[in-house]
Amino acid sequence: MANFDYVFFGSSSFSQVVLEELVCQSFQPKLVVVPQTKPSGRKQILQPSSLILFCQQHNLAYLEVTSFKNQTILEKLTQTNCKLAILASFGKIIPSPIISLFVQGIINVHPSLLPKWRGPSPLQAVLLAGEKLSGVTLIKLDNEVDHGPIIAQTKINLTLDETINELEIKSAKAAARLLVENLPKYLNQEIKLLPQDHTQATFCKIIKREDGQINWQQNAQTIYNQWRAYVSWPGIYTFWQKKRVKLSKISLSQEPAVSTGLVRYQNGKLLVDAQDMALEIKELQLAGGKALSAQNFILGHKNFISSKLG
Repeated sequence: MANFDYVFFGSSSFSQVVLEELVCQSFQPKLVVVPQTKPSGRKQILQPSSLILFCQQHNLAYLEVTSFKNQTILEKLTQTNCKLAILASFGKIIPSPIISLFVQGIINVHPSLLPKWRGPSPLQAVLLAGEKLSGVTLIKLDNEVDHGPIIAQTKINLTLDETINELEIKSAKAAARLLVENLPKYLNQEIKLLPQDHTQATFCKIIKREDGQINWQQNAQTIYNQWRAYVSWPGIYTFWQKKRVKLSKISLSQEPAVSTGLVRYQNGKLLVDAQDMALEIKELQLAGGKALSAQNFILGHKNFISSKLG
């Protein structure tokens, strides 16, 4: 693949995997643009993202930005003399003055089969919906969210137990392959851009911590899909004796439900009833405690069995 200059916009572990795959193909960016690192955790420590750490390890120039209204940011992007940019999970709206800097466009990598699941959480959305097919779409960025014309698209088959962590890596690697295969043709104007069918657009939302709360009135598959989508963050949780309990690892069982939210111990398995079937709890964490296997947890909390969660 011919080498050419580009700017890479990213923020997440998804971005890092995409960039890593591109760099492995000798497709190195002239500059990586990342959101400004914010303090996190109880001690408000500045913890660099996996993308920043990757840049540091591979001596890639990177620029942290708080706002594109900063004239210095615009000047530094102009100084790269890049005609092309690639954006993968950046998390900020790119304003028109920045888009217009790149005469060959900004290629937006979106991990869904657009126009389905426009928005900030497409990977979680496809898992929550229990879909069997996902994908990656390359579009030319315009001034609306995930709205631009399609450059290329690839499908990804999902397994029944696939989690967000696995799907994120799979999607990022598929995205990098799609870029490597199609960018030369795009830059040579050999690809006809296809407008999206906006009448078919569906949307996903920003995920909040409270989205992880379990409703035991839902069926087991719905709760299991919630765990698959949120296992990395925010996790799924319920309440026991007014304390929050995070269910770190669960699986579907074949046991019919007795009473929603009821905790049972049956055939060596810790079960909790959803609306139709029971789910098996394999690992859980009481607020303020450590994550424990089901067996170890009930050794210290025998009254957990036969209790009601909610």
